[in-house]
Amino acid sequence: MTSKKKRLITNIIFYTVLVIIYTIGIYAVVTKFNGGVVYLGNIRFDTILTDSMSSRNPETEEFLKDTTQLQVYDVVVSEKINDNTDLKVKDCVIFNSKSLKKTVCHRIVSISEEGIEFTVKAASIEKPSFLDKDLLYLTPGGTIRLGLSDFTDVEIVAYTDQLYDTGYYAVYLPSKEGEKPKPEPCEVVTEKIDNYYKHTITYHREFKQTSSNTIRCLNVDKKYIEKVTYKTYSNKTYVFNATDFVPDEMNNFKKYFDGRYLYEIRADKAAAADTDGVYRRDQIDAKVINILPKAGYINRFLLSIPGLILIVGLAVIITVASFFLSKDQAKKKKLEASSSGNIVDQPVETKDDDSDKGSGG
Repeated sequence: MTSKKKRLITNIIFYTVLVIIYTIGIYAVVTKFNGGVVYLGNIRFDTILTDSMSSRNPETEEFLKDTTQLQVYDVVVSEKINDNTDLKVKDCVIFNSKSLKKTVCHRIVSISEEGIEFTVKAASIEKPSFLDKDLLYLTPGGTIRLGLSDFTDVEIVAYTDQLYDTGYYAVYLPSKEGEKPKPEPCEVVTEKIDNYYKHTITYHREFKQTSSNTIRCLNVDKKYIEKVTYKTYSNKTYVFNATDFVPDEMNNFKKYFDGRYLYEIRADKAAAADTDGVYRRDQIDAKVINILPKAGYINRFLLSIPGLILIVGLAVIITVASFFLSKDQAKKKKLEASSSGNIVDQPVETKDDDSDKGSGG
């Protein structure tokens, strides 16, 4: 192997080591300032520093069956929460504890939902003989109810195959205790289409008040609802279509407008959920997707004072060595160039032939 090739291989190895040392040094410094958290795009790396997830509480052992516990100095790899993140019961998540005032990794143990509750009771989806579409049949004792909201208008679109003098549906506001609910005055616009009638029933209130409202049938005659629309003082519109109705075993249905999920979170060693109660989705930072057992020991050393001194020291030494190496190589190249430049072609002196000289005579 020529000296030129040896020098090339030495340079490659040297600068590779230099890049690695610098990378580790930058990582250590940035991580130190980030409170021990490492970010790589939407992925973060956190070191487990307590044993709150290291074992299963006897009272919740059955629930925690088939789960993996997190040990001290394990590194958890997690992905930032976004609108498409699927959070399920038993998932481990990273969040900022309200009571502990620090980042924590615990497990989701239950999921609930809050918002403006909307319910339908005692109903079914039917396709009437006079109209080829799926509509909601609300039994005479059934109800459609919107929970507490600042609603201003309620609109019901319904269909029948005949006209009824007693009306179709009515909106009821909460009544005082002991009083029988009374229907609010509604406007009904009826349109005849082929062999059936389309009814638009509307209720409007001028005063601003947060309350619930309930829709009930005014008679026992067959009628069908296509959709119900609510408008609010806060310029929101909530729409329930008949096709949204998915009945439970009691022919009831529930959903939330402006709904959001609430997550109850607990440490595996604890018998009860965290004292902070539940967390909203926007209060959870990331979902754990992988575990690197005991990798935190490396992180711990790099973030320690001796570790930082070692890394920074190596970086300084190698940088200085790189400077002198580069200077030495430049000097060698200059000497080589200078040596090759001293070889000069010398002219060769030739003597003339005597044959061309004249002879006496």
